[in-house]
Amino acid sequence: MPYLGETIRVRATLTDYDGSALTPDSQEVTLYGPDGSQQGQSTSPVSEGGGVYYVDFEIPSGGAKGNWKAVWKATKSAGDGIGEVEFFVDRAP
Repeated sequence: MPYLGETIRVRATLTDYDGSALTPDSQEVTLYGPDGSQQGQSTSPVSEGGGVYYVDFEIPSGGAKGNWKAVWKATKSAGDGIGEVEFFVDRAP
C-alpha cells in the first residue's frame, strides 16, 4: 500500500486486438486524488519494451488519505483506449 509522500509506479501493457504489443501515437496518464482533483499528469511514459510502459508519480505528502485513481489514455490511428486503476493511499505509520 502506498503512503502519502511516496512515489508510485503506474504500469500498463498496451496491445492491439490481436494481443500484439502496441506503440501508441500518444499517451496521457492522469493521477486523481480521493476528491477527484487532478494531482499529476504525464504525456511521456517510459517504454520497457513489448508494449509495457510506466509513469512514476509522487503522492503529495499533504494529500488526502483514501482511494486514488490513475487513468491511462492511449491513442492510435484506429482509436483510443482508456484504462484506470484505483488504489488506497494511507498516512505513513
